[in-house]
Amino acid sequence: MKAGIRYTTSLHIGRADLAQAVANTPVAADRTEWEAFSYPGMYTVEKARVYTPITDKQRINDLLREYSPITHVTADDPPMLIVHGDADELSPLMQASGMIDKLTAAGVKAKLVVAKGKGHAWKGMMQNEMKHIADWFDTHLAAEKQ
Repeated sequence: MKAGIRYTTSLHIGRADLAQAVANTPVAADRTEWEAFSYPGMYTVEKARVYTPITDKQRINDLLREYSPITHVTADDPPMLIVHGDADELSPLMQASGMIDKLTAAGVKAKLVVAKGKGHAWKGMMQNEMKHIADWFDTHLAAEKQ
């Protein structure tokens, strides 16, 4: 994997070159397509923590694209599992499936586990879905050791 800092998943900036496998729950992969981010509520942070609203639509779209993990997919990304509810109204399932498609097209091992009838960050998420996550890490971290 190439070294350097770049976006992995979510809004967090990470060292993707250090990850051997990734498991993620509800994904907003393409913030330019996600209705929840299409409002003019973005701000710049200036000196002394003064927040200035961003009103330029092109600037907002540029920032949304920059903060979209789908924009930063490359062939050296680690294998990724996404667990996503099919009743998620905050981050629609198409966000996760689009990310899986983009990863797969780049040659990255990727899998989507759809939690039937579940919304965004449902109660019991980690207990119910932990087997998928544990199996994913067992498979891909074990492969790295061999």
